[in-house]
Amino acid sequence: MKRLCLTIWCLLCLLPSAVCAEGLLDKNVHYFWPAIDGSGLLLTYGSETLGLWRMHYGFYADDAVAPVNILTGDRLDTVVENQVSGNLLYAIGLFDVANIGFAFPFVFHRLINDDYDDLDLSPSVFEDIRIEAKYSFINRQRKCIGAALLARFTTPIAYEKNSFASDHGPTLEPVAIFDLGREWWTYAANLGYKHYFNPQDSDVYDLPVGDELTLNTGALFRVSPSQQVLLDSATRTKINSPFGQPDLDRAELMVAYRKFWQRLNFTALTAGVGVGLLSGVGDPKFRIFIGVTRDEKRLGPGDVQF
Repeated sequence: MKRLCLTIWCLLCLLPSAVCAEGLLDKNVHYFWPAIDGSGLLLTYGSETLGLWRMHYGFYADDAVAPVNILTGDRLDTVVENQVSGNLLYAIGLFDVANIGFAFPFVFHRLINDDYDDLDLSPSVFEDIRIEAKYSFINRQRKCIGAALLARFTTPIAYEKNSFASDHGPTLEPVAIFDLGREWWTYAANLGYKHYFNPQDSDVYDLPVGDELTLNTGALFRVSPSQQVLLDSATRTKINSPFGQPDLDRAELMVAYRKFWQRLNFTALTAGVGVGLLSGVGDPKFRIFIGVTRDEKRLGPGDVQF
């Protein structure tokens, strides 16, 4: 109960800043969004849950090259040439079949193209907050196949006038989760519909801001009881013209290595690289990332005790 009270208190402290945020630059930035509860793969969620009052928490840092590109006619313009950011994660199991989680992205450094210096894009301590709730209908850890439903809410919380928010205003995204696995491998897929509460025909770059279809798929291979290799992908496209607007469609492919230490309460080190496959806004050319997480989830089929 103390953990639940702490979680609710942190959320209440953050909400007032979300109400006060104004003048945010209305453009998507493709942040690195690892799974908050550590389930499934790197970005793609699995159906397993943490268990009652068990926690998952950690920190990821990444360096993305050209994370904001704009297609102007036949020319591809780069607005943000380099972005070094971080992501704090925290999740707790409310029930045996449900989790709630929070993520806080922020930027250490952002290099702006000289042609766009007049935008005065300043990083903030925290730019957004992401809140998620997941309910597992079938837990892969028990059945080797799984299905779950995730609800994701994101809203800007930055104070600075020209902060670079990852989403234009609040968004809500229901996500269907499917996965299957055996002792040494797992496959997962997530399909989501991202709704923008403040859609626009155009933003400061004359690009539309509106609902999106998201698809994440990936595979995890356990090369030993304490080591994993992960392949993951993230794709986003506008719902009104799927893959019909190259300046808006986004896709990224990632590969990572993960090492566990059971004696440190399942502390894990994850490191990898990502490559942007399309030229849409927020799609980085190249990304490197590293993260340290700690887990209290229970073991099941495919999670080997060591």
